[in-house]
Amino acid sequence: MTTAQPESLLDQLETALRPHAHGMQALDAIRSFVKDLKNTKARAELLNSAGALVTRPIDCAEAKEIKGYPNDADTFWVLAGDIVSTDAAFTLGERVTSDQSDEPRPKFIVANSTCDLIPGRKKTKALLLEVHPIYKPTTEEQGARLKNQLGALLSFRERHYMYLPPLPGDPEDVIANVVSFNDFAIMRVEDLPDGSGRKASLSTPGWRIFAALLRMNLSREGEHEAEMRTRLNSHYSGIAPTIGTGMKA
Repeated sequence: MTTAQPESLLDQLETALRPHAHGMQALDAIRSFVKDLKNTKARAELLNSAGALVTRPIDCAEAKEIKGYPNDADTFWVLAGDIVSTDAAFTLGERVTSDQSDEPRPKFIVANSTCDLIPGRKKTKALLLEVHPIYKPTTEEQGARLKNQLGALLSFRERHYMYLPPLPGDPEDVIANVVSFNDFAIMRVEDLPDGSGRKASLSTPGWRIFAALLRMNLSREGEHEAEMRTRLNSHYSGIAPTIGTGMKA
């Protein structure tokens, strides 16, 4: 029986992982789905409908009562993908606050897995992404820009952003929200808000869309990156790189 070489086995593993680790299939599926809808208005009506992307905050006791969550499982206060309002988040060492004292507290979406958000389970930080409001236009010029912005958001052309409908507690002139995958913040898990600080949970489709976009933004494959890594691995296979190459032997 011939034993496969380590390089061959690793090549097989890389090939198997490729579509799951860096593939575009999930984003392609989302774009294909919304493309089949008639226009921007139809997409907005669907994604703004009750329970489409967001629901009221999911309560642990209620989830257990309807047998959607095991009775003996750890109690959760916040779920992955929950939208929260807080002034206890930090970015680059500075607290994230509203620009004006009379504005609502900043909103964020929780990016951690739910199991890492269980209080007392382990010491960890909550990874958050900023959620920015989109306001009703007050000028014709703003209206034209908003039309283009919503068209791009609702078609998922920009993978750096995710559309969300207006959320509980939003001012009347907020017509939508957008998750920015470029704007990260952190806070202590034990400081995550519950009660009124939890604005919404994601629905099942919303949770899937968010997870797909999060993975795409955190681990998307750069152009030529796979070829570069493969060629370097092949070039240095069995050879100790010389000093100055920037690679460790």
